[in-house]
Amino acid sequence: MNISAPPAPDVLRVAHLHTNLTWGGGESQLLALAIRLQPGTSLDENAVRAHVAEHMAAFKVPARIMFFDTDLPRNPSGKLLRRTLREQVERGDKA
Repeated sequence: MNISAPPAPDVLRVAHLHTNLTWGGGESQLLALAIRLQPGTSLDENAVRAHVAEHMAAFKVPARIMFFDTDLPRNPSGKLLRRTLREQVERGDKA
């Protein structure tokens, strides 16, 4: 999982990760995005997918996109808690 620079003014952080999601009748490892938005803003999943599809290869379009109103989970020293985030995305938890 990597964290990239904000791709849009409404986005504070983006984490992309591979998760085990059920897709097409079976479980497979798929790309997911966790997006932390600026307070008071919103984005649409379809708009994010369309933007990614326009700029990247089709296999890089995420299967799941989750928006967070709070910061992505971190430990006391500020490191991203990758396992916690992956579990949240797999369960569909918002925060």
